[in-house]
Amino acid sequence: MDEPTRKTRSIVVAGTAPSCATTVLFSFAARFVAPDLVRSAVINEPIGREAPMLHGLERFVVPATYGIGVLLWAVVLGVLLARLRRPPDVNRLFFVLVVVLSIDAFRTLFENAYFGAYWNAVYGVLPSDLKILLEAPALVVLPRLVNLFAGGLILFLVVWRWLPAAETDRIDLARRLADSAREAEQARDRYQRIVDASPDLVLALDDSGHVTDAGAQFREVLGIDPAELPGKPVSALVAPAARAAFEARLGRILTRDSVATDTIETLMLHGDGCEVPVAMRFARVAGGGYCAVGRDLTAERDHSLLEAAVSHLDDMVVITEYRMDDRRKHRIAYVNEAFTRQTGYSASEAVGRTPAELLHGPDTDPAAAARLLSALEDGKSTTAQLLHYARDGRMYWAEVSLAPIRDLHGRLTHYTAIIRDVTRHKEALDALAVSEERLRIIASMTSDLVWDWNIPENTVWRSGLAAVTYGYQPEETADVTDHWRRRIHPDDLSKVLEGAQAVIDGGGDHWCEEYRLLRADGTYGLMSAQGKVIRNAEGQAIRLVGSGVDITERKAREEAARQSQKLEAIGQLTGGVAHDFNNILMVIMANADAVIEETADGSATLDLAVEHLKRINGAAARAAKLTHQLLAFSRRQTLTPERLDIAHLVTTTSELLARTLGEHIAFETSMESGLPAILTDRPQLETAFLNICLNARDAMPAGGTLTVATRRETRAAADGEETEYVVLSVTDSGTGMTPEVRDRVFEPFFTTKEAGRGSGLGLSMVYGFVKQSKGLVEIESVPAPAAGHGTTVRMLFPLADEKAIHAKPESGEEDLPGGTERILVVEDEASVRVLVVSQLERLGYRVTEAGNGSEALSILRRDTDAFDLLLTDVVMPGPVSGDILLDEVRRLCPGLPVVLMSGYPDGTIPAAGQLPPGQTLLSKPFRKAQLARVVRRALAEARESTADGER
Repeated sequence: MDEPTRKTRSIVVAGTAPSCATTVLFSFAARFVAPDLVRSAVINEPIGREAPMLHGLERFVVPATYGIGVLLWAVVLGVLLARLRRPPDVNRLFFVLVVVLSIDAFRTLFENAYFGAYWNAVYGVLPSDLKILLEAPALVVLPRLVNLFAGGLILFLVVWRWLPAAETDRIDLARRLADSAREAEQARDRYQRIVDASPDLVLALDDSGHVTDAGAQFREVLGIDPAELPGKPVSALVAPAARAAFEARLGRILTRDSVATDTIETLMLHGDGCEVPVAMRFARVAGGGYCAVGRDLTAERDHSLLEAAVSHLDDMVVITEYRMDDRRKHRIAYVNEAFTRQTGYSASEAVGRTPAELLHGPDTDPAAAARLLSALEDGKSTTAQLLHYARDGRMYWAEVSLAPIRDLHGRLTHYTAIIRDVTRHKEALDALAVSEERLRIIASMTSDLVWDWNIPENTVWRSGLAAVTYGYQPEETADVTDHWRRRIHPDDLSKVLEGAQAVIDGGGDHWCEEYRLLRADGTYGLMSAQGKVIRNAEGQAIRLVGSGVDITERKAREEAARQSQKLEAIGQLTGGVAHDFNNILMVIMANADAVIEETADGSATLDLAVEHLKRINGAAARAAKLTHQLLAFSRRQTLTPERLDIAHLVTTTSELLARTLGEHIAFETSMESGLPAILTDRPQLETAFLNICLNARDAMPAGGTLTVATRRETRAAADGEETEYVVLSVTDSGTGMTPEVRDRVFEPFFTTKEAGRGSGLGLSMVYGFVKQSKGLVEIESVPAPAAGHGTTVRMLFPLADEKAIHAKPESGEEDLPGGTERILVVEDEASVRVLVVSQLERLGYRVTEAGNGSEALSILRRDTDAFDLLLTDVVMPGPVSGDILLDEVRRLCPGLPVVLMSGYPDGTIPAAGQLPPGQTLLSKPFRKAQLARVVRRALAEARESTADGER
């Protein structure tokens, strides 16, 4: 409210208050004291010539009423006249109003004084003569003249002074309002310029926290257009993760009546989605709303982080003021905590002093320190090693790196020194130099190839054998990869590179390999190399140091020794086989001679002939068994694998085994439950298991304990791949074996038993069978009388997959099945072919024979539907071997069943359990009954397959 308005209000109140008070007093008197008197006084009518006298309270009401009115209007008139005596107010309208009110106040005062005197005289309050005087005609008309004069004067002032002044004031007011609006716009423009020039974020908010205005810095700091912010809640600028906490704090600020400022640190969301740390300060604004000023804390936080990082560095950081006029006046301005730890000087002690004063001593090289500063003055960053001194006098080698700090004009004002204690590093380098010199001397005197590969630089140093045998210069440095590609034999290159790289990449610290290396004379020598990887503190490989030995001659000697051992083993094997076969042949030849002699002299009888033939048949069976054992050792026997529960096999053979072992052997089992199935040949596994158990029994002549256990176990191969096995182990408490015996137990015909008690093929057969089943064999033995003596033999078989077949039980019928189908027999051995053809014809089959694969193909090409079954040998000479014949048969006669005869599978066919559909394996030697059952089953399966296809 302006000053004239306040003055006008006060004058109006002063002019109207007396009238209001008088009215109230008259109303009180009219209601409670003298209603008739007051009515007469108000209407100016006398109540009679003889008015009654006033008594009691009435004597005070009438004088008080008129007296108070006169007093009040006198005060009002005095105030107005006092205002008029002052210089005229600039506001003419206000001056005219004061004059009008003064006239009206005089009129009212006059009337109150006249009528108050008259009525007080009428009722005896004043002398009655005064009543007579006031009733005079000249005085009676006086109040009306005063009213008339005052009304005319007021009308004149209103028409001729009030209205023109009001119009003038209106014009002046409009002009002032326009000036005020223009000044307000200019003020707002200045305010907006100040806000936009401010580096802070400025917001105007209403009482609900919504933005009404925003500064231009929002575009630069937050990437937001300020024009888009009005109307949005300020919390919309806050990152979602910090929004809830911000809204809670803001709510407390908005609901508080205090005008105190509050600050909220929060994360605001940049236009690109990143978060910006901001400190928002809120203050209430007079007239409503709030002002918020935000400060970007990114630089402050970065500075704090930088300062914290510098203060926690292990290296000393020193910032020194540069003085161009005198180097001796360079004063330290800042040191970090590492400086205090290393030197013993606190920051307060160091600041203001020179680096030379604190750190240099008698043995510090002043020339090196001067070179540092000279390079710095040339605008270069430089590094040097100086001998520094700590506060306690301790000397240490320091690597000092100086970097210049310049002002905006490019003048050098300060420089930063990074100081690192390299005492241990320097000592290590000195020790390394001595060690390297020692290594070079030793390497130059050895015949081995010594090398040091610098992995980051991919260079290598060589010495020793390199200069003599392989034609390298001892100090030659070359690209390692290129060197290996040129020198290592192409067949060995990949394994060397991959093996070395695997170790470097974290596969270990040791590397070893054997490979062929090109010599200076153009030949390849066999190199056995090994090295150790040296890694830095981060675990990165930086060097591979090692040596290599030329083992060409050693390998030649080992190979010669191995060939000698092979020849010895073959000789032993040949001798054993010859011995056993000579015994078998002796039986066959003796019984054959007996049959011939008895037939020639006529003494032969049927019973004698049958007896001789039985002996011949038994000898043939022993020969077949011997052949079978030899094939098992060589892993060439024909297996018929099936899915087996090894625990069930042990359980079914335990009763028989317990009787076989004898009462002096305690038989125990430890079976793990829920073992998966394995895939192997059941009869061969039973034979191997019994063989091991009988060997264990023989190792306990005085009695003992034999424990059979099964379990599941996982083994890792050399390449890291894991394989699960089912383990069958046999443990005895017998005499055990010496290491020499244990190393030879799998050799054929090797035995420690007395003559006649063992052939030496038992464990050889076990070894070959398990290996052929893709398993493992392990032996552990402790010879007596050591504690815990005995032997454990473990057979490990891989788990069977779900597609492995189940064995089909053999028919127990004695009658041999036959038929009339057409069979093509292919066998290169004439005697065997004649025998097989004869047996098949006796069974009723129609047989065609071929002596080799080529002849068989010619027969099949003439008529592909001429035969119901092909019975062929696998290993045959000539251009068409067994596998080639099978491929052609599958092409020419896709549905023709095939029975493969083989006593020595050479890898061209899989095991029986893994043959494709339509093929069956018949192992040599076989009897007529086996031949009959296999042929009949093959024909039946082919017939069933054809029927299923037609359905």
